[in-house]
Amino acid sequence: MKHLSPQSRIAVLGLGYVGLPLAHALGQKYPTVGFDINRERVVAICQGKDANLALTQEQLQAPTQARYTPEPSDLAGCEIYIVTAPTR
Repeated sequence: MKHLSPQSRIAVLGLGYVGLPLAHALGQKYPTVGFDINRERVVAICQGKDANLALTQEQLQAPTQARYTPEPSDLAGCEIYIVTAPTR
């Protein structure tokens, strides 16, 4: 098993009610890329809005190492990929 260093880059695929809080939490310690194919969702998250109400605006706007993107190319260089799938 790979040990994480503070520079380990993590990708969380899917920013729903599981993925967004996970990406946010990981971003407290590691460079993290939160990815979702829904561009409008990513734009809203970047504006501090979570339609699922998993995170508050204050949480989303607090400084972390997490960044959110709908661009697959932004996943390049990640060492660990975590897939969160819809459950509905």
